[in-house]
Amino acid sequence: MNEAEKTKTDETIAVNEDESTGVHDTTGLVPETDVENNGVESSAPNGKTERAIQNRQWHPAFLCACKLVWDPKKLKLDYYPEHSVTTEPIRTDLLIIKKDPETVISDPIGSFFRTWNIIQFKSETDRFAVKDLLQEIVYILSYKVLDLDLKFEDCALTVFCPPGVDQVVAFLNQYGYSVKHANNPDVLLVDLCFNLKMQIVVIGNLAGKNNEYAPLDIFTDSLDENRAINLAKFREKYVSDEDPDRVGQYNTLINVLYDKKNAIWTEIVSKLKEVGDMGQKELWAALFPEAAKEAKQEGIKETLVPFMKFVRDTAIEQNRTYEQVVDRIELPDGVSREYALEMIYAM
Repeated sequence: MNEAEKTKTDETIAVNEDESTGVHDTTGLVPETDVENNGVESSAPNGKTERAIQNRQWHPAFLCACKLVWDPKKLKLDYYPEHSVTTEPIRTDLLIIKKDPETVISDPIGSFFRTWNIIQFKSETDRFAVKDLLQEIVYILSYKVLDLDLKFEDCALTVFCPPGVDQVVAFLNQYGYSVKHANNPDVLLVDLCFNLKMQIVVIGNLAGKNNEYAPLDIFTDSLDENRAINLAKFREKYVSDEDPDRVGQYNTLINVLYDKKNAIWTEIVSKLKEVGDMGQKELWAALFPEAAKEAKQEGIKETLVPFMKFVRDTAIEQNRTYEQVVDRIELPDGVSREYALEMIYAM
C-alpha cells in the first residue's frame, strides 16, 4: 500500500483497539444501520429484511464463540468483527490476525489458520451458496489490492455454515478445484486459485474430541439437551470464574439462546440469569451433574500429564515401580494415589 493510500485509509477508518481483549472496532467505514423491526420478512426502514436483521443479531454471539474456542489473549490473536475490507460496503464477518505469525494453534480447525484469516458465518436461515463463495474470494483479493506485499500464502478463508453445501462443492469440482474431507467429516478443505486455502466447517456436530467446539455448535436449528450438556462441559473445563472476559463472552452466547424460544434452552437460560455470572458454574453442575463430573475429570487428566511423565521417567531412571515413585512425591491437589496410578498405567 503506497503512502497516499495509507493516509486515506487512516483518515477513513477509526480503529479502537482494546489490548485486553484483542478486539478491534472497525465499524467506522460503514454507518451502523441495524434497526429493531418485529415484522416477519418485512422491509426495515433502511431496506433490510427482518431475516437479515435476525442474522445480524447472531454475529456478536458468534464472535464470542470464536473467542471462547480461540482465546485472543492466550493465543495472541487480534479480532476485527464486521471488518470493512475496502472503503466500499464490503465487510467480512470476522478478521482474525495472528500477532505472531509463528503462533501454533493445536485444535484441528484452528490449525488451518494462517496469519490473516477471513471468517464468514452463515446461520441456519442464510445458507452458503455459490455467490457467497465467490464473494469470499473477492474479500481476499480486495486485501491484496490494498496491500500488494500481502502474500496469498499468508491468507486463509474459513466459512462456518449449516448443512447443505452440495451446490458449492459441485461448483468447485466443475472448475477443477480440489475438495477433500479433513479428519473431521464436517470440515471440507479446498485448494483455490493463487494458492489460497479455504475450509468449510458445517456446524451441527462439531463438539470435538475434547468438546472444544461446543460454543460453535449452538448455531443450528436443532438445539437439544446434548448441546446443553456440551456447553456445561465447556463451562467447567475452559471458562474460569477468575477471567471476567471469558465469563462475559460465555454469557453473551447463552443469552442469544434464550431468543431461540426453545423449551429446553429457555428454562436453562432463565435459571442462569437468576444466579448471576459467578453462580453459573455451580448451576451447570446442578443441571447436568454427570457432564460436570466428566468435564472435571478431563481437566484433572490434563493437569496430570506433566506429573505422569515425571513419575514414568523417574521410575525408569531409578529402576523403581510407579508405586514406589508415587509414594515418595507429593500428589497434585484433588488427586488420589489410586487415581494417579490408574492414569499413569493408562498412558
